[in-house]
Amino acid sequence: MLDYLNKMGSIQKWKNINKYLVFKRNSNYKSVYFKENKMKNIICKLMVFVVVSMIVLAPLSQCKAESNRSGKSELDASFLFLGGASADVGDVSISEEDWTVYGLAYGINTSENLNVNIELLYTSIDLKASGLDEGESLSGSQQTFITLLNVEYNILSEPLTPYITGGLGYGFSFGNVEYDDGDDSADVDAVGTGFAYTIGAGGRWDISDNLFVKLSYRILWDDAGDSRDGFGLNFGFMF
Repeated sequence: MLDYLNKMGSIQKWKNINKYLVFKRNSNYKSVYFKENKMKNIICKLMVFVVVSMIVLAPLSQCKAESNRSGKSELDASFLFLGGASADVGDVSISEEDWTVYGLAYGINTSENLNVNIELLYTSIDLKASGLDEGESLSGSQQTFITLLNVEYNILSEPLTPYITGGLGYGFSFGNVEYDDGDDSADVDAVGTGFAYTIGAGGRWDISDNLFVKLSYRILWDDAGDSRDGFGLNFGFMF
């Protein structure tokens, strides 16, 4: 968490909080990055989710026999459900609640298989702490905006197809952390920016010539290595 807040440009203020949380306890400070997914586990999850999404959507694919994506633009709303992260500061554990991310994307299907889109994401989360001494309190919140340029490849030229996706972009976050032990207090208002990246895989079903739905497993991470993964659901309109 210290690394995260330092990145957000509030090093001196956070050191004041860190003084109470760590040095006050005479414990050695050890920075712990947010947990990262192992590449092997990520690949396995991607493959499993592609299979599961295809099984779920397969019975519906008979409703439309042919795909007609090529040359069309599309607008879709996305909902991502990502696991929160945690970090240790001395003997205190600070954790995020799970991320519920809301998104809006505009894309162009350059062919039946290839889609390029711009995606805007937003989430608001709370932070909580455990391991505090009696009389101490620590709370916080954070809002994050991310803009991504994504490329999606539909493996089949059919209404029902597995797909893979990847993208990069830029994120903007602002938040606040408050600490109080009854005698002293510290308050951090922090703003930060940085590059963001995503990869994912799933299944897409074109319900009609104009409507589609997507199920996916996605990973979001930044240039510091902090990552979050989970499931996504998209509803879209082609025109």
